[in-house]
Amino acid sequence: MLETIAIYGLLLVAIGFGFYLGRRDGSKGGTASGGWSAQSSNPSIPGYISGMNQLLNERQEQAIDGLLQSLPVNERSLDTLLALGALLRRRGEIDKAIRVHQNMLGDPGLPVASRPWVELELARDHQAAGLLGRAESLLNGLLGVRGEVRTAALEHLVEIYQLEQEWQLALQAGRELLPTLSGADADRLRTALAHFHCELAAAALARDDLDTGKRQVQQALAVDRLCARAHLLQAQLHLRQQKYKPAQTALREVIDLDPGLIELAQPLYHQACRGLNDESAYFTFLERYLARLESAGDAARPPHDLPHSLIEALYRKHQADQGEQSALSWLAAQLEQYPSPALTSFYLDQLLLGPGQADANTLRLIQKLSTRLEAEQKGFRCRACGFSARSLHWQCPSCRQWGTLSRRAFGAPQPGHLPDARAAEFPTPPG
Repeated sequence: MLETIAIYGLLLVAIGFGFYLGRRDGSKGGTASGGWSAQSSNPSIPGYISGMNQLLNERQEQAIDGLLQSLPVNERSLDTLLALGALLRRRGEIDKAIRVHQNMLGDPGLPVASRPWVELELARDHQAAGLLGRAESLLNGLLGVRGEVRTAALEHLVEIYQLEQEWQLALQAGRELLPTLSGADADRLRTALAHFHCELAAAALARDDLDTGKRQVQQALAVDRLCARAHLLQAQLHLRQQKYKPAQTALREVIDLDPGLIELAQPLYHQACRGLNDESAYFTFLERYLARLESAGDAARPPHDLPHSLIEALYRKHQADQGEQSALSWLAAQLEQYPSPALTSFYLDQLLLGPGQADANTLRLIQKLSTRLEAEQKGFRCRACGFSARSLHWQCPSCRQWGTLSRRAFGAPQPGHLPDARAAEFPTPPG
């Protein structure tokens, strides 16, 4: 559908350019017949007419070649040629798109002021072809140009550095890009920049470089105070340093920002409580989370949002404190309120391990079906594009936005809702 629209758009532009050619040559000849007789002295006219006929007859391959040969490179044909190159790129014909833009750059008729736009399109071609080094070189050459070209070049550089996982370079390009953006675009970039810092912090933690990890987490939070991942990494840093109280505070902040991260926060909170020899604080944390879910209401809570590990921990506590029958009754109540394959499977496990109040064969059959459903369940969803996955991705594989994929219990703050809280003064990079 989009390709068809693009073809017709190109057709309209080509018609307009053909009208210009006809008017120009008609004025030279003095009469209508004289104008059309000028075709013999202007090779662009027959090539243009041939290309138009092929477009109208949906012979797009021949039409594109004909238009390439017939259209001169000048200010009047620039939009048509750029549209043609973009169309080829969207169709996946990258080699042809590259040829269009390289021919334009090599043509002496190309206006000097238009050259950066053509170089930008050629960089996009190389990026689409996976030739990231060539694209990066062209884009870096455009950073000295002011205005929209420079902004677009920075945007593409940020994309390329993400693909290459060059987080420092992505941060550098993003810092330069940020002042040119506003509103939701600026918020999305701040979110991405915070995650770039988090990537560097996670790498530092993996090699036990706590000082670098701490610095990167602080910079992530300075860019975006609502970054739940940064608070999660901050908690991990505190735990490495046996600072259990600050770790608990950071983890509560994680859940306040994104309740869907409970599965990551829960074991860390348990570790902090064990470090303080305060097991009761762990269960208090889980009970408060459960109470928060209940207050969210059914409309805001997908049925699979209750983590299995949370229910199992609370079930074991009820079992130890009040006995097996009371714990099973409590578990049944949770299953009724939060029906899900995982919780059903766990409930059936406990019944099978119990004194046999139900037919064991029937329970095993139900359990088998429930296990299959659980395996097929995709519990994580991107709130930006709807992409579903079985595991958490910090960057959505579909729309490439950061921090949008979660097993969400209820709505977390969205970009732009809290602009004053999100953006602190941009941190100065360490010397």
